[in-house]
Amino acid sequence: MSNRIVHSTFRLLSSGIALPGTSISNAAIIEKIEKMGVKEVRNLRFLSHLLGIKTRYFSRDFLNRIETPRIEDTNPKLASRAIKKALQAANLSVKDLGYLISHTTSPHTLLPPNISWVSDELNYGGVYAELRQACTGFANALQLASGMLLNPNNPPVGIVGSETGSVFFDPYSLKENKEQLINLAQMGDGAAAVILAPDNEEDGARISHLFFGAAGLGKKPGLSREFGGSSMPFDQRGLAQFSHDFFYVKENGIKLFKEGLKTITSAGIDLNDIQWIIPHQANGRMDEVLAPLINIPTIKFFTSANKVGNTGSASIWIALHQLRESKKLKNGDKVLILGAEATKFLYGGFIYHHYENKIH
Repeated sequence: MSNRIVHSTFRLLSSGIALPGTSISNAAIIEKIEKMGVKEVRNLRFLSHLLGIKTRYFSRDFLNRIETPRIEDTNPKLASRAIKKALQAANLSVKDLGYLISHTTSPHTLLPPNISWVSDELNYGGVYAELRQACTGFANALQLASGMLLNPNNPPVGIVGSETGSVFFDPYSLKENKEQLINLAQMGDGAAAVILAPDNEEDGARISHLFFGAAGLGKKPGLSREFGGSSMPFDQRGLAQFSHDFFYVKENGIKLFKEGLKTITSAGIDLNDIQWIIPHQANGRMDEVLAPLINIPTIKFFTSANKVGNTGSASIWIALHQLRESKKLKNGDKVLILGAEATKFLYGGFIYHHYENKIH
């Protein structure tokens, strides 16, 4: 196992999210699938309850077996809306950004990269980069951004995570492919963005102790997809679905959280000084699952997957934004982010220090 931790501190100026369409209950989703003539929904109901996910947002309508995203809810449009909201909250324009970093597993096209389409939506003529990464994309993006923010005179950096993975679900495949039950029961679509700046002012929220680690050397993937962008998720080979080895992920996943805790405590962080924990948002019961395994009280956990599902690469930023907007945080509160990713078993996170930002 290996990891990298950045001890420098950076300002978090703002955050913003974009969720496609309107919230839809799992019961309504299952009803839509039944109307397609799919009979294998009993287990879907059971899993939805087991995973604690009540509502989600989708970029498609689930009126047909295979669909592309709605025109207004493509991956680039969701990502650009999230960035615009974050920029507005920071009283900045897109021209103020020095760099833009994105991470997604469901890009609009494989080439050009999704972020190039996002840039078109924003009319952003600056430089950018993209990571093809799932639930720890946020942590790797922070590693890249940190080097750009060490100089106190450098401009802000925007980071956006976005997913429209629902287009890779084929309800008709449930009978033959049981692993798709988990995907259909838990995944949701959405985007979230943050704006970061050098630590060159006294006031405002901060992030510190950025860490990212790899624990999958020699392991087979727990989650994978072989081809297809979300604008065209099918070709002559069929629909490009996510392969999800649930039991293999369950067997290896807890180790990732323990590695994250080991990394952050070895950096001198006392967990007694942490007021909140945002874990990987795999399901709506992550607090119940993790609390006894890592000896941290359930009351310290914040999860939003029960209302939005597992939004993959966007999930940590969505949860952080929702916690920031919830009015639960007090000035000086510390939030530990513990991310985990099943693709090749990655982990990462940071410490968020909450202070009200003063927009000048």
